[in-house]
Amino acid sequence: FTIGSGLTRTLGHTNSSLLGMSFYDELAPYYHLLYDDWERAVAVQGAALHALLQELGVDKGGTVHDAACGIGTQALGLAKVGYKLSCSDLSAGAVRRLTTEFSRRDLPCTAWVDDLKTLKGLANQSVSAILACDNSVPHLLSDAEILQSLSTCHRALEPNGVLVLSIRDYASIDCTNPDVRPYGL
Repeated sequence: FTIGSGLTRTLGHTNSSLLGMSFYDELAPYYHLLYDDWERAVAVQGAALHALLQELGVDKGGTVHDAACGIGTQALGLAKVGYKLSCSDLSAGAVRRLTTEFSRRDLPCTAWVDDLKTLKGLANQSVSAILACDNSVPHLLSDAEILQSLSTCHRALEPNGVLVLSIRDYASIDCTNPDVRPYGL
């Protein structure tokens, strides 16, 4: 998708990469409810990523690709401080929601459906930084898929570019049975 044009691009899918996408497509309209205050989470995560990117040499105005953008929790905050964003995700529903959120805030962003393992939308360009946050890496189903994704990111980065991944530490979260959390209520 490109904001305002309605153009849809779907790139690089394999059968294993589509596992669970209907779940995320259906979750997209409600994803913000996983947070007590999604707008605050956008601001906090944007500020934290901005500080990290600056520390790593990627300043405002730098080109950043969010390769697991979801509905924009990280990308929106970075766009607000002045990064040039492109975004992709396997979930078409999440990408549609992301474009709505960027449009609602009058922020520029180009977004499309793509696979972290191939990033075909970045085949002819390179970026200063690539993000894959909010636990996207555990969705890769094998060491080979992880290696393929890391190699693809390396190909798409400018010299001295940075890759930022985040993985949740579920061991640090108290588990109860049943595990019910009042997200967004």
